Amino acid sequence: MDSKQTIPLDARIDALLVRNNSDCEINEIFATEFPDYWAYLEPLITDRTQFDLGQGRSTSATREEMKIEEICKSHAKKYSNLKFEKNVVIWVHPFYLPLSHNMCVRDESVESFHTYIDNAFKLINNKNTSIVVFESPHHYATITANLLEKKKVDAVVLTGRDNGSPQDFKVIEQLKDKNLFFAGGYVGSCLSCTQTAIERHLNYCFNIFGIKDLILESPNSKKPAPLISGRFLIEDSYHDCDKLYLPKSRLPNTDEFLGWMNNQTLIPVIKKQQIYFEKSIEQVQFENTTILTRMYSFLLRELNPHFTF
Repeated sequence: MDSKQTIPLDARIDALLVRNNSDCEINEIFATEFPDYWAYLEPLITDRTQFDLGQGRSTSATREEMKIEEICKSHAKKYSNLKFEKNVVIWVHPFYLPLSHNMCVRDESVESFHTYIDNAFKLINNKNTSIVVFESPHHYATITANLLEKKKVDAVVLTGRDNGSPQDFKVIEQLKDKNLFFAGGYVGSCLSCTQTAIERHLNYCFNIFGIKDLILESPNSKKPAPLISGRFLIEDSYHDCDKLYLPKSRLPNTDEFLGWMNNQTLIPVIKKQQIYFEKSIEQVQFENTTILTRMYSFLLRELNPHFTF
């Protein structure tokens, strides 16, 4: 049996919590409209392992949850700035792991857990590009609203309570033709869900990257995996493609990414469609050749005329 441990809340995260920031406007809103919001929210935030990967997830929101969601939606709309730079970080559920899954971290993943937290603060404290957070209402009300008010992030798109499905596409419309750098969690779950939703809505009109040491595998998955695996699964069942991963050339670590943002010419300009072509060539070495056939089928069927190789 895997040995797991509970990791105490990082003091830097605790300092950002909405309830610890009296100057945060959303505190005033909750004080008026839902005075007991934290007493209701805290037990839902501190352990969501039963909801991970769809286990035991409620299909309908309670009256209290609906009230929280409405407050969060209005607040995010007020504070989000939709004038994005060319390069945009898409950060999915950034503090879900330390706030709600800190009790199920495998012993061998403790170092990676702390690495992720350190990199998260590197990103928000050295902000030199746009950051869009895709966030659940629970966690928005807990921490992300404060990050948005303090301009540590530029915009927030609310997702489902325990999934990466965007609830609004107005912000996503502004991401067309941008370089999108995905981060957060989890691979094959919420992160992949958000990525797929953006792809379909924008019809692939953007350039895709990942920040490899800010991309998380689920600590609660049945099949043990490193918390930071350095991979980014492009889950694209819509095009009948099996388990494609972003090439390493498109997966800078946090320090490399911050360096890229200071030297824009270092960013590759290959179009999204070429990723599939590149992966198909790699896969022929170690996967069934039917995958390669499906890749070429995808290219012939989906490639827009103005894209060339």
